[in-house]
Amino acid sequence: MPISKSRVSYTIDLKEDLKQIPRKDRKKAAKKIADLIRNQILDYTAEARSPVQGGQYTANLTNEKYREFKKKAKKSTRADLRLRESMMRSLRSKVNGSKITIEIKGSKKDVAKASGHNKGDYNGGVKRQFLPDDSKGESLKNPIQKKIKSILETYQVDDAPPIFLAYAEEERRKKAEEESNEEVNDG
Repeated sequence: MPISKSRVSYTIDLKEDLKQIPRKDRKKAAKKIADLIRNQILDYTAEARSPVQGGQYTANLTNEKYREFKKKAKKSTRADLRLRESMMRSLRSKVNGSKITIEIKGSKKDVAKASGHNKGDYNGGVKRQFLPDDSKGESLKNPIQKKIKSILETYQVDDAPPIFLAYAEEERRKKAEEESNEEVNDG
């Protein structure tokens, strides 16, 4: 979904990736990935960096009065998007099937500010992009993508083709059931 003044979100579809994971683990893996993405965005922006591949992020505060205001408020004098905390606190992640959506779910003001930071039409045209615009084919930076891949790999059975995943899943279930029955019989 494109970033607009009324909605700021990024959706990633992991359908093909999740096919390599047993069905019983897909929801858990997707939730872990959703949490990872949200936390990575918060970490990158706290360091005044963009988590977007090729994304712009002007870290310096260009307005001297604003910089002094932040200093007096005992806030970072770098552009970390956390003056009043509400915009970044309203960053949410949700899982719907194989799709993960990261979005600002706050007040209209927070959504408008987030849109302006991502598009560069807020605060005099300074761009601080913290969400990819999926309508433009943008994505998260490679280190974040590698962490997503790492989570996916922890759930994969092995390099077996998807046709064997159901069989492997059934075998795991049977083994767990047998172990459970042995414990009952031993006790």
